[in-house]
Amino acid sequence: MLRESFGLAKEAEWIESAVDRLFASGIRTPDTMQPGMTQVGCVEFGERLCTEMAAPRNTQRIDRSA
Repeated sequence: MLRESFGLAKEAEWIESAVDRLFASGIRTPDTMQPGMTQVGCVEFGERLCTEMAAPRNTQRIDRSA
C-alpha cells in the first residue's frame, strides 16, 4: 500500500526487508507457520518487526518471486 497508493517505495522496502529478515530467521505467525519454524502471535511478530526495523541492517531483500 505504501508503494502503490502513496508512492513511498523506500518506506515500503524498509518494512518488507524487515519482514523478510524475520521470515529468514524462522519467525512465523500461525497463518505462515512451517515445520521447523518458531511460531509467535501477531502482537509478538509486530513487536519483533518494530525491533528489526529499528536495527541498523543491510537492507538487501530476499527474492520472493521464486
